[in-house]
Amino acid sequence: MPNLPPDSNQSSSSRLSFFSVKHLRTFWTWLGDPCRTAGRGKLTMQLCLLLTVLLSAIAVYSFTQDEYVDYDTYYVAGLIMARGSSPYTATAQDFERTAEELGLPDIAHPYRYPPLTVSILSQIPVEQRQEGAMVWMGLSVALLVICAWLCGTYLGKGWYQASFLAFACNVPAWTVVYAGQINAFLLIGIVLALVASKHNKELACGFALGFGTMVKVIPLSLVGLMIWRTRWRVVLGVAISIAAIIGVSVWLGGAGYFLDALLQASQLASGTLVEPYVPNQTINGALGRLYPSHPEFAVLGGQIFAVFVMCVTVLACLPPGKGKGNRDLEIAMVIAAALLLPYNIWYHMQVILVPAFLVAWKELVERGWRLCLLCLFTLYALTSLHGLVWHALIKYPAWANIPLVYAIFLWLLLVVLTRTRKTPKPAAESVASETVTVDTV
Repeated sequence: MPNLPPDSNQSSSSRLSFFSVKHLRTFWTWLGDPCRTAGRGKLTMQLCLLLTVLLSAIAVYSFTQDEYVDYDTYYVAGLIMARGSSPYTATAQDFERTAEELGLPDIAHPYRYPPLTVSILSQIPVEQRQEGAMVWMGLSVALLVICAWLCGTYLGKGWYQASFLAFACNVPAWTVVYAGQINAFLLIGIVLALVASKHNKELACGFALGFGTMVKVIPLSLVGLMIWRTRWRVVLGVAISIAAIIGVSVWLGGAGYFLDALLQASQLASGTLVEPYVPNQTINGALGRLYPSHPEFAVLGGQIFAVFVMCVTVLACLPPGKGKGNRDLEIAMVIAAALLLPYNIWYHMQVILVPAFLVAWKELVERGWRLCLLCLFTLYALTSLHGLVWHALIKYPAWANIPLVYAIFLWLLLVVLTRTRKTPKPAAESVASETVTVDTV
């Protein structure tokens, strides 16, 4: 009987199966210890280049298709300010009328952000709106890449590759660029504060937190942590930074807008509104989608959950005072908690969870908690998938809350890690205890 050649289809299928299994196993091993490739500088540069090219391509596509809807919202608010009206008291009709003049589609109302951004954009003439969008999106790309590099610096040698990969796989980061969102500017303030805190640059940490707070109020939670830990130089830096930014904003736009912004912020903080739209990934939004005929459930549920998150987070930070607790884990935990408190958090704001995700990843690797690591990666991946397909989930509210589940899991995981992590004794205290022991012997 003649020798028949092997089935080429079966052979190629076997090779493909072997390739897939082998490389998946290698990738999982790397996820469990990213430092194993720390010496491969070429791989680090490749991942950095991948992130830069990916975000740049998204920016170019969005710009050519005129899809930067969030930037347009900020710009319309700035144009209203430039014409002498307040974007915080302007009606929906005012926003629609101004948007129609520019040939823009629906514009979000009300304007919810501190006056810094709108004061700057109010200086851009109408004929330069697109040029301003180009600069804005280019800055967003640059800031996200810098954030990824700074997160690698913050975590220590061997974590640059993990940081670049985490940002590259984060669809909320893609959305920040695609929609012309402001969150890249918020994230750089938070990440700079983390790096400064790591190196005990207290005033610099405060300056960065103050800047972030004047972009969006989320970093105020970290300011609260600094007060809890009696890090008064950080608090001083925050006060100086906010005062300087308020001065610039008043010089650009006037003082009256700050009073309007504070009044609106107090109304939004009351938590009596319901936002059931799928991108809103909060308890308020989830309950609003599940029980649309009972908005009081969403309001009450969101308020109760916010109080629960605050109480648990404070308990996890006990006792108060300087030098207590694990600084990295506490900061990551507070960042995660901050996104669970408001009634309205769009899913793309979860880009600011990437540093907290990386801190949790590193801690789980050091402890060898592989099952928790698998759960964390799975939810991270599903959150990015949600960002791509959320339009299809509008009719399926029970499946539209994956980013919220991820945020709650990350926060609870960091609570557990914070409370079970033993804080090392200061060197002087360790030497003193050894001396006492020797004398006793």
